[in-house]
Amino acid sequence: MAEINGTDTKAYYGNAGAEANTELTGIVSDSLDDSAVEADVTTKGVAVKQYATVMHDLPVSFTILFDNANAGHTALRTAYQNKSLISLLFLEGAKNVAGNKGFGGDFTVTQFKRGAPIEGKVTYDVVAKPGRSSAYPVTWRESSGS
Repeated sequence: MAEINGTDTKAYYGNAGAEANTELTGIVSDSLDDSAVEADVTTKGVAVKQYATVMHDLPVSFTILFDNANAGHTALRTAYQNKSLISLLFLEGAKNVAGNKGFGGDFTVTQFKRGAPIEGKVTYDVVAKPGRSSAYPVTWRESSGS
């Protein structure tokens, strides 16, 4: 199994309703918090509590350097301020290389929190969660190499 460095992962952004095509630069770190939403399906007569997975929760959190000249930073801020959807795509490698896996779709930005340490650069901690979209719903994706 090939190892992947954190510096090799890629994020893309674009207009809601379509696949994200522009690389989102300035990301310091990111975390894709895939977890299952579960339902208790325990019935009488069993000795152990039972669960079923009913859906996945796919929020993403990342830290991006503050840069007003970065169009991606501006797009995230605008989506947050306007409470509008933004197309995001997170892959384990470049989009133009076939077979890189990740997830993408229309997200809503639920946090855009500024950090200004004395020793360091100004950053924003961003949390984006799957938004309600029939045009480009959040799902697992794989790059086609184009």
